[in-house]
Amino acid sequence: MDDGAKHRLVGALVIVALAVIFLPMILEGPRDSGEPATAWRVPPPPALNGPDREPLELPLPARQENSGEPVPPLPTAGPETTGSDAETKPEPEPGAGAPVEDTVLSGWVVQVASLGNKPNAYVLRDRLRGLGFTSFVEPVNTEKGELYRVRIGPEIQRENAEKLLEKLRQATEFQGMVTHYP
Repeated sequence: MDDGAKHRLVGALVIVALAVIFLPMILEGPRDSGEPATAWRVPPPPALNGPDREPLELPLPARQENSGEPVPPLPTAGPETTGSDAETKPEPEPGAGAPVEDTVLSGWVVQVASLGNKPNAYVLRDRLRGLGFTSFVEPVNTEKGELYRVRIGPEIQRENAEKLLEKLRQATEFQGMVTHYP
């Protein structure tokens, strides 16, 4: 075969290949958005405020009513508030193979007091919140009956809980103790 015939044959193959690629595109016409048909379309973000959005109304937390009785005095440090009923769990050693649930969902709290009187526990919680501590009351059933643990935290790191304990001791008369949570 001479060189001219080879060139004509290669040229014809190139033209046929281009026709196979571009002819369907020309016959189908342009697409609507120029995107492939399988592309995901992300909806626009919702409006954060506007006439069609109502403000979110959250219920206020339930407040303990004393039914006309005077507010009980704040508890003071004593045998009832030492937190002796708390069970502290040892810190897991690094690489000890602790279950994922324990490492993700656990932390440390400062137990301020353990009270048998529910209204006193909530008064103390409110007092601690007024001092800037994130505090909560946790009811627990013991051999002595139902007790209400007043706690600050939780913190992921024990060192942070120990810093909270020092701040508590400087701001109040409570000694408290760091304990594993939950």
